[in-house]
Amino acid sequence: MADEKPSVLLVDDQQNLRDMLAILFDEWGYHTVMAGTATTGLRQAMERRFDLIILDNWLPDLEGIDLCKQIREFDRRTPIIFYSASAMGNEDTTTLQAGANLFVLKSAGLAPLRQAMAQQLDAAKQGKKF
Repeated sequence: MADEKPSVLLVDDQQNLRDMLAILFDEWGYHTVMAGTATTGLRQAMERRFDLIILDNWLPDLEGIDLCKQIREFDRRTPIIFYSASAMGNEDTTTLQAGANLFVLKSAGLAPLRQAMAQQLDAAKQGKKF
């Protein structure tokens, strides 16, 4: 159906952040599936197709970079955005090398995340390769 909301898989271990982002994503026109661990996120990504995946790097059971690599083993198509508080200097490069499309710092606020989501979905609709 053409008017369906784009689906987003959000993997972040902070429950309060997941809840807040799910509300915002709904307001922005997205349907959100949430996971609090890499294991759950990987299972979700394997069970269904998402239009966009958003990962935190610091997860309790596996780093988001490793989760990204695992997802890329079976899914090269879905855009992946890292939304992380980590700002040690090389996370953006490391996440891109792992197969992510973009890295957005949580401290930058929500506007850059919203823009990145729209940009990646538009690029995917146009069939751009990642």
